Amino acid sequence: MENPSSYVHSSIAGFVNLLEICKIANPQPVIVCVSSSSVYGLNTKIPFSDKDRTNQPASLYAATKKAGEEIAHTPIFFSQKIY
Repeated sequence: MENPSSYVHSSIAGFVNLLEICKIANPQPVIVCVSSSSVYGLNTKIPFSDKDRTNQPASLYAATKKAGEEIAHTPIFFSQKIY
């Protein structure tokens, strides 16, 4: 990967910007948050389960997707309808 900081900025900051805009929108939209199976990283168990650990990302892409999932559930955005 040639420019990881640009990739992280695009993925994480872009997602936060989307959440910020949705927070002030009227009417407030429902957000359907779709992540990636990449968050399961080095997990070899198939099929994946939402109960599986996601703390060993195998790529920067996976780490940014996991970060997005965590950000969506922080108190600043928790009052929004995020699915």
